[in-house]
Formats: sequence, structure tokens, C-alpha cells
Amino acid sequence: RPRSLTAISLVFYAAGELSMMHAAATGDFVRAIYWAHIPTWASHVTFLLFVWFYLNAGRTWLLGTAIGLRTLATIISLFSPFSINFTEITGLRTINFYGESLAIAVGTRNPLMTIGHIATLIALVYCIDAAIVVWRRGERQLARWFGFSVVIFIGARLADTVLVMWGVIDFPLTASPFFMGIVFAMGWQLST
Repeated sequence: RPRSLTAISLVFYAAGELSMMHAAATGDFVRAIYWAHIPTWASHVTFLLFVWFYLNAGRTWLLGTAIGLRTLATIISLFSPFSINFTEITGLRTINFYGESLAIAVGTRNPLMTIGHIATLIALVYCIDAAIVVWRRGERQLARWFGFSVVIFIGARLADTVLVMWGVIDFPLTASPFFMGIVFAMGWQLST
């Protein structure tokens, strides 16, 4: 089931984020960010498939484009020495967050990571499109719930990733809580 696979992949992705935050050496951070791309890919694909099967809505070409771009970003990342996010990582620096030291990579950002950002943006557009189709079918409560959840959680996840990975804000990557919000919203809707 896509929902279960989404939840499982997010557990592994969250573990990767925690490993990055608590990396003691550059090599530890590089391994964590490198391997985190696999559950990232799995969570995106399984979530989009959940939307496709559960809502039975949305344009197929948007779905295919979002999955294709996320797959391309993952492949590029797996063949890159520092993942798709960096062309080089020269070291780590720490920030203090409520008394805890968290690691942030210092290095050169890779412009190819824009592919992943675009994939997430297209996934957001696909989900909004699916919510509009559901609304037009007359399932207004489902459309409101889904549209609101997606805009809040995927939009915030995209903003967090772009701002952190491009160094606009000085904080470790924390995208997994936003996707966990989507998993909770999926579970809530399915249970009601």
C-alpha cells in the first residue's frame, strides 16, 4: 500500500536527517545526505501514487513529470560524490539549537539540486490539480482537506528545503516533519 510505504520511507528519511544533524565528521555527513536520497525518492513516489489511487484524480502528465524528475534527481545524486546537493563539502560547522549542537555542511552548492526542487513543485501542482478535480466531482470536504494539507505541508517542505539547501537560512535540513504531517493527514482521512 502506498500510504504504508510512504510512512516507512519517511522513517528512514528522518533517520538520515538526524544523522546529518549529528554528524561528527564530514564523511559522516556525506554518507547521510547521500543515502537519504533513496527514502526521499520512495516517499515522493509512494505519496504521489497514494494520491493517484485514493483520489483517482489529477493530470497523469503532471504525475509522470513529478516522478520522473524526482527519479532523475536521485540517479544524479547516487552518481555524485557529495550527492546532488553539493559539488564539494569542505567541512562542517555547528549551530546551537535549544542547547543542542547541530551540524551544517560547508561547501559548494550544486545547481543540479534545482531538479529536485522542481520535482517537488510539480508534485505540489499535481496535488492541487487533483484537489480541484475532486472538488468539481462534488466531494468538497475531501477536496478542502486534501488541498489544505498539501499546500501547507508540501509548500512548507519545499520552502524549507530551498531556503536551507541554498544557504538562505542557517539551519539543518528538516523536511521530514512536513511529510510526517502529510502522513498524519492521510491516516486521519482514511480513518474517518
